[in-house]
Amino acid sequence: MRYFFLRPLLAGLLMLPVAALAGVGKVSTPAVTEGEFEIEYTTIRYGDDGGNKLNNAQAHVVELEYSFTGRFMLGLELAGERESPQSFQGEAYGVEAQYELTKQGDWWFASAAKAEYAFPFHESDASEGEVKLLLQRRQGPTRWTANINLQREFGANRRHGMELSSALQGLYLWNKHINPGVEWFADYGATNNLTLSNEEGHYLGPVITGELFSFKGGEIEYVAGYYRGLTSASAEDAARLQLSYEIRF
Repeated sequence: MRYFFLRPLLAGLLMLPVAALAGVGKVSTPAVTEGEFEIEYTTIRYGDDGGNKLNNAQAHVVELEYSFTGRFMLGLELAGERESPQSFQGEAYGVEAQYELTKQGDWWFASAAKAEYAFPFHESDASEGEVKLLLQRRQGPTRWTANINLQREFGANRRHGMELSSALQGLYLWNKHINPGVEWFADYGATNNLTLSNEEGHYLGPVITGELFSFKGGEIEYVAGYYRGLTSASAEDAARLQLSYEIRF
């Protein structure tokens, strides 16, 4: 009975059209706070890439997460994408789980393992599983977060093999409202043929994070970033806006 409030929210979110595109994404943190409930919306827009797949494409992702203990979190993710002004469509819905392995203070860094599985809305698309290692270290006024991701598709129309990607975020913790920094997103291709060539997407750019405002028991936070594509497989540029509503019970 303690989690009855999740039922209407889950039902409502399942009706939303949502999606994800490869390239720029979210930098996940390893921290898990017991009793914290979070709704998060992320939108990513890619600039011109000469008419290729990511040309002016948009991705929209909604996540709902609840931390049942000080180490364990479960969540729901819904994703949709728009490749042209008339082509917005839902792409996938998924489940995720995260377990915090170490906390900074007890260890030199904080770490967590995260697993996600996405089910496609379209029968022609493959399902996708992903596991992530989340690492974070705070040193003085700076905080560094790294995600190492392994993805694999499942189903009749899957791509064979496992793919590796990573995300890195460095922040200067100025105050609770404004924390400037930098982010780097990189794809390396299949694990049996890893490469840093122009055939894989890489994005680098400034980011700013902080708290918009707080209230009793919770707050609304933001992440905003602008990135330049570093390879011929990348879009010319990309922008990301992430808003999260957090409340603790």
